[in-house]
Amino acid sequence: MTKEKMIKIIDDLIKDEMEAIEKYNSAIEKMNDSSRIVSELGVIYQEETRHIRMLNDLKTCIENHDKVAMEASRLYGLEREMDDGIRIDTKEEE
Repeated sequence: MTKEKMIKIIDDLIKDEMEAIEKYNSAIEKMNDSSRIVSELGVIYQEETRHIRMLNDLKTCIENHDKVAMEASRLYGLEREMDDGIRIDTKEEE
């Protein structure tokens, strides 16, 4: 998959997580007199924010993949790029 497609998918996932957070905020505000519900929704809200951080980290890894792989190869004297578990195709899949 190309870098651009990967980034678009990650951006869509981030957008979904942001929408979920807005809904959790709204639910917490509406049910603020129910401490157990607010507490449990707060835990889920925190997980959603963690997901956004993780997705942003993945996006950064994808965006910088070429530079990081080449620099790691140079620093460690490797003749080929290190495998970081991210495969980016340079051309469109057919």
